[in-house]
Amino acid sequence: MTTLNSILLSPDALVREALVQIDVGASQLAIIVDGDRRVIGVVTDGDVRRGLLAGVTLDDTVEKIMNRNPKLVPVDASDDEIQALMRREVI
Repeated sequence: MTTLNSILLSPDALVREALVQIDVGASQLAIIVDGDRRVIGVVTDGDVRRGLLAGVTLDDTVEKIMNRNPKLVPVDASDDEIQALMRREVI
């Protein structure tokens, strides 16, 4: 089971570090947070792949490839609220 702390990275973490987190974690993503642990982006394997194709290297920071506009829900969101968001955003 993936713990939240294991998938949190700072924006200055390397793409290589994000890739390791994505590979070993069950969630298949890395959550990028600021110093106050507020979500500022996410990185998926697709983000890494697109970054590499655009010339980003594994030694660049995740800030260059992260999705800065992830779809988020509150921790206490109900399944109905989550499903509504997914329908609305065509996820």
